[in-house]
Amino acid sequence: MTVNAVTGVIETRDLVTMKEQAPPTESGPSATTPLFAHVKDADMERLGIDAQVLGLVRTFTSEEQLEKAQGFFPEQQHDVLVGLASGMTVNEVWASIPASVARSEEIDTEDVVAAVERSPEQILLVNGPDELMKAFSQPFALWRIYLHPSQQSAAYGSFSGPARVTGGPGTGKTVVALHRTKHLAEHAAAEKSVLVTTFVRTLPSTMEDGLRQLLDDDEVLKRIEVRHVDGVAYRIVTGGTGSLAVLRPEEEKARWTKVVRKLGLPSRFDEAFLSHEWRDVSSARGSARWRSISRRHVPVVAAPLDTSRRPKSGMPSTLSPMASKRTRYGRTRPLP
Repeated sequence: MTVNAVTGVIETRDLVTMKEQAPPTESGPSATTPLFAHVKDADMERLGIDAQVLGLVRTFTSEEQLEKAQGFFPEQQHDVLVGLASGMTVNEVWASIPASVARSEEIDTEDVVAAVERSPEQILLVNGPDELMKAFSQPFALWRIYLHPSQQSAAYGSFSGPARVTGGPGTGKTVVALHRTKHLAEHAAAEKSVLVTTFVRTLPSTMEDGLRQLLDDDEVLKRIEVRHVDGVAYRIVTGGTGSLAVLRPEEEKARWTKVVRKLGLPSRFDEAFLSHEWRDVSSARGSARWRSISRRHVPVVAAPLDTSRRPKSGMPSTLSPMASKRTRYGRTRPLP
């Protein structure tokens, strides 16, 4: 057991597996971008990622590696890493970490006794052998779905709109989600009318097991669907049928190369520029609007407009089909 340097609570980790997962030392630069290349070591430390975990994390190049680490990383630190990998900023992750102690208070990572007192959700303190035997008499599986009385209102309360429950790792968020799902399903009617999503691919099966322990009514269980968020997004994009063809980077570059050659664009309008223009300008303004414009066969403008004719939005006029169009004489005129 160790003490988290930020929250001051007890952590557990599988040291043997962590050592086994450490990759061999390689010389030379890697061709694959590290998963957390965008996060500085100082920010990792600020969020409670210790040196041992950080050393292994810096070798990760995929989310699959991070998911496997759930089994041997400290839970709190793994949750922080999942947040960073999902696109949350350092400040957003920091705001989600519970303040179990005053932010200004310095944590003594050697004081295990104080850490235990800060970790009531993880460690059961008993007074005497009677309480200890009572705890041992309960089935171990029940601890996975045990709802603390202080969490009762969040799981079974009534809300007039969306509700947000926040808490650090180990505080029982998943258990609250299970009981909330049970509560909603018992008051629903249609099948799959309650959707539970998670960012961790291995968690849906765990949550389904927990729901089966909470519910012994198959009809109620049919009203619940637990999915990884990527699976939900995939189903929405494909309409629930068929498969989704994802354009690979090399295929996209090849298509932009054909566009450059076909239109005879100058070198400053290369594949990277066109890709950026499409993603951050055309697509950002809405696909419906872009389709409407593209049907009018508006060619790309390769000559800059004078300052007085440039659009006020700040969008580059040199490649903006919405700003102007070229006549066969090489001049430009505003779109009607």
